[in-house]
Amino acid sequence: MTLPIIKAYKVLNQSLNLKTIMDDIHGSEREMSMIFTGRIPKKYQLETEAPFICLSNCVITPDFRSDNQTEIEKLEFVLELWTQKIEDLEPILEEVDRLLKTIGIEPIQYGMDGENELDLRIGWKKYVGIFPKNGEEK
Repeated sequence: MTLPIIKAYKVLNQSLNLKTIMDDIHGSEREMSMIFTGRIPKKYQLETEAPFICLSNCVITPDFRSDNQTEIEKLEFVLELWTQKIEDLEPILEEVDRLLKTIGIEPIQYGMDGENELDLRIGWKKYVGIFPKNGEEK
């Protein structure tokens, strides 16, 4: 059984194309993946090592039928993308959308914030996907 949020993390983390896009924006190839869950670890210098992707605010809820039974669960999460330039958001988010759609996860909301203390832009999207209950494959 693989949790849906782990499936989302894996499909992003295993994409060579996404890594290449992020490394090109960063300006050099990085050995470590810059995709995290929960929050970005404090050991990273956010301004100099951006872009980062962070999957957060994950909620999995049963999707009940009219007979009060459930065979599926709904996954909702926020994907934060930390970049130095606004224009860097677009190529990464386009690739993220393409990858997540391959496992049935669609964007439903998006926006952008700025980080006051750091010179970074934070683009975010809220995603939703429907999966078999308990990660069972059908």
